[in-house]
Amino acid sequence: TEQVHYFFHKDKIVWLRISEGKKYSIDYTLEQLDELLDPKSFFRINRKYIIGYNSFSKVTNFTNSRLKIALNWNENGEDIIVSRERVNKFKSWLDG
Repeated sequence: TEQVHYFFHKDKIVWLRISEGKKYSIDYTLEQLDELLDPKSFFRINRKYIIGYNSFSKVTNFTNSRLKIALNWNENGEDIIVSRERVNKFKSWLDG
């Protein structure tokens, strides 16, 4: 898991993105991964993403009390948003 930046769900497939920017499909659901991964190293920010502690370069405020994450290796350029329900827990996770 040291090389994994984040996990994401797209087109009914769960993918992992590693340090070099490559992605691989895996046979786990995000729910299963959420149970298996070290909570100090990974955080589920919304329904589609579990991110690693070193997987992002910037966190900014976004509409409706949410946060926007600038992920490393975000090839699609889509907005990665921390859901409202998880913002406080995410901030606590960042503080360690």
